[in-house]
Amino acid sequence: MHTSNIDMKEMNELITYKIKHTFLNKYISKPIIDQTKLSTLSIIVNHTSLPDKTKQQYIIATTLIQMALDTHDLIPITNKEIEDEVAITTKQLTVLAGDYYSGLYYLLLSELEDIPMVSLLATTIKEITEYKMKLYYGEIKKFDECLEAIKKVETLLITRVAEFVNHSNFIDITEKLIITSKLIEEKNHFPNQGQSPILDDLYTNLKDHSYNSILLLLEGVIQTNIRQIKELLSQSTIPMPMVNSQFQYVLNELIYNHISVAEEG
Repeated sequence: MHTSNIDMKEMNELITYKIKHTFLNKYISKPIIDQTKLSTLSIIVNHTSLPDKTKQQYIIATTLIQMALDTHDLIPITNKEIEDEVAITTKQLTVLAGDYYSGLYYLLLSELEDIPMVSLLATTIKEITEYKMKLYYGEIKKFDECLEAIKKVETLLITRVAEFVNHSNFIDITEKLIITSKLIEEKNHFPNQGQSPILDDLYTNLKDHSYNSILLLLEGVIQTNIRQIKELLSQSTIPMPMVNSQFQYVLNELIYNHISVAEEG
């Protein structure tokens, strides 16, 4: 199998170049590329027999649409009847930025003329939106079911690509790495910023839980997931040493981030 690796630094630079828009950046925060998602996606796509150009386009296109979805989540929700001009402009441009990133991925795939991949991503976006609406309207009442919906929102794009390139055996560890990374990020973000999309989703759906009790539940999930990922790697469920070591590197980064923040706390 041809598995030449596309350099991560190069991928970050290419994606950053694609999303560069001076006017948008003046009004909204610079979008952050989720490195765990990009790393796992790159591992999956790199270990296929696809041409390097196709690999690169799949990775960039999927990352752009993930960024589009994430950017729409950043639209500020306010109950104020009167907002100042800057706030209104920021909200409008955040919406447009998400649409802009979506358009970039459609453009990229149109150049590739890959109708099956376009169809796959479009269908997956619809599925993700349905999960988001259930969470937004508080339709899920159990913690495990709520967390599963959040996991689908965070991982579905990449796991669908894994299925598309015949790497379904990577899905379990990919899901666990991505959702664990996201939970660590949200837990670390909450004490400093006082807000977290995932915690807000859980709090909206789990009326009998406080923020603190949800934080404790999430810490338990993080610890369990890290243990399960270690077991998956040690059991050689993925019979490809290079892939195994690359997933191990992603895990080590998560553990380092988790321990560092815990020590600071």
